Amino acid sequence: MQKPACGLLGALALMGVSTPAQGQGLQLEPVSLAFQPGQMAAVLMVTNKAAAEVAVQARPFRWSQAGGEDLLAPTDQLAVSPPITRISPGQTQTFRLVLRQPPAGTEGSFRVLLDELPAPTAGGAVRIALRMSVPVFATVPGQQPVLTWRVGQDARGAYLSALNSGGGHVRIINPQLTTASGVRVAGATGQLPYVLPHSERIWRLDHQAPLSPGMRLRLAALSDAGPITATVRVDDK
Repeated sequence: MQKPACGLLGALALMGVSTPAQGQGLQLEPVSLAFQPGQMAAVLMVTNKAAAEVAVQARPFRWSQAGGEDLLAPTDQLAVSPPITRISPGQTQTFRLVLRQPPAGTEGSFRVLLDELPAPTAGGAVRIALRMSVPVFATVPGQQPVLTWRVGQDARGAYLSALNSGGGHVRIINPQLTTASGVRVAGATGQLPYVLPHSERIWRLDHQAPLSPGMRLRLAALSDAGPITATVRVDDK
């Protein structure tokens, strides 16, 4: 297994599935995909806005979370075609995604990595290639996220944990913690926002006030299902 590169789309996914993502001359649409129940095929479109031809490799991965971290592993449950292609300036390449079997019980989570393959450069110059990481979900009827929140502290500092015991994913945006009197204690930024089914997501906190064991904080955040408010307890050490 390997950790995913956060890449361009970790941040752009917050902007919504209808917003094209663009970087280094490549434009992608949509920035995330959800197979609806019974749907077995979908498409991604990559447009070359640059002045030169580019080569792009597409690879599907199974996406999971463990210990609050994202993990990717090779999968044959999702196929992407073509696996490698060249896109001329101004042209659009359609990548076809095929779900080989529907999910059973719990939503399926995948990522498709689209890598620009750099062309040889003259004079030994180093060129940075673009990677785009696309969240792909295979939804299951009736499966929703169910979140349990807590604040913990370890050798690296304070963190916010969201444990999802439900069968569907949720996207959490800009979680903030305040005291009962409304004083901001901490915020969590800079990390990928998804909490996958039956998984835990951990956000490192930029806490600005002491956090005492047993302290109760108010959580406020946005999600793709609407605003989130909760009371969160700081764990005992």
